[in-house]
Amino acid sequence: MNLTLAVDDDTLKRARIRALQENTSVNAVVREYLTTDAAIQAIDAFLHFQVQALHSRQAYAAMLRNQSSQLSYWDALIVETALHAGADTLYTEDFRNGRKIDGPQIVNPVLTPD
Repeated sequence: MNLTLAVDDDTLKRARIRALQENTSVNAVVREYLTTDAAIQAIDAFLHFQVQALHSRQAYAAMLRNQSSQLSYWDALIVETALHAGADTLYTEDFRNGRKIDGPQIVNPVLTPD
């Protein structure tokens, strides 16, 4: 698959200089710039959300939920963390849309509304 991107002149100039210094291609340098930029944007997006720390009680509760339900340990851990945080809604593609699991309403953000 081929992808054509427009890169601003300043970025291209910096990429050419760095490519010469590192004896690599301009494409490789631009690819790294894009990867780094994408990572920065992703982290920036997460800064707008509350991060819920994982505690041993949640891990233990997830193990119990895993044994008593059809949820994998990792899915159970997501549910337990949402419960601990007091979330009303859990956005995930991994559960049936509209399902309620001991509190949070499951919403699949990928589904288009009817």
